[in-house]
Amino acid sequence: MEQIQNCLENQSEEKIQQFKQFVMKKIDQEHEKMKEEINQALNRQKKKMIQQFEELFVFQDENQVFDIQPIRQYLNQFEKKQIDLEQLYQLQLKMKKQFEKKENAKNVLQQSQIQQEIEIQLDNMVQQMKNKLDQFSSNDKYKKWDNINYLGISTKNGQQVAKSGQEKKYKKSRTLFSEFMVDDVTVFNVIFNYQQMLFEVYDDENKGFIKSVINQSVIKGDLLFGMDIHQFHNNKIVITILDVDCK
Repeated sequence: MEQIQNCLENQSEEKIQQFKQFVMKKIDQEHEKMKEEINQALNRQKKKMIQQFEELFVFQDENQVFDIQPIRQYLNQFEKKQIDLEQLYQLQLKMKKQFEKKENAKNVLQQSQIQQEIEIQLDNMVQQMKNKLDQFSSNDKYKKWDNINYLGISTKNGQQVAKSGQEKKYKKSRTLFSEFMVDDVTVFNVIFNYQQMLFEVYDDENKGFIKSVINQSVIKGDLLFGMDIHQFHNNKIVITILDVDCK
């Protein structure tokens, strides 16, 4: 009897709202934590790259053909975000002009080769960062999902739709949700059973339903449940989650 009372208390509107706020706060905290970790990783990577390029700028020139102090100064300014890569390139052009004034052709050739190596490594670095960004974006679960494992309860024409790549394997009731659903009255139930490959939406009074076969081949990694809302008027929309049951 005490267990039933505790269950009823946990299903009260106040408890559900508290649980909802807890979930929203947890999501926000995890995203902030992830963002901070990503920023720290990027800062470490930036310092490492600057150090690597600074080592390349330490030219082996026993005859002191040129002074590398301006390079160190520019690298220090670059690290502090006082200058950008374009200005760093301009410094290289300035050094090139200095090289042309020197009589030692051997040293000039060596410095030219070093510059080419720096440019190649810089291009490789930029490409690697782009590849990492593309990889991160491709693994992003928070993108449009309206073409896979998707159930639409009502289109602009009031129809029900299912998209999973296996459209012939979905069923729906003759009665459309749009024929009876009412704001703040109609309660929708959502079932997502990965093992049984079942994705279903039905109302509390069993007036209508739509179900589809889950296309497991397009699911890579963790599962994410999302709700997508389209409207032609800028109206306020309130979504209330009454209960969540995970088994």
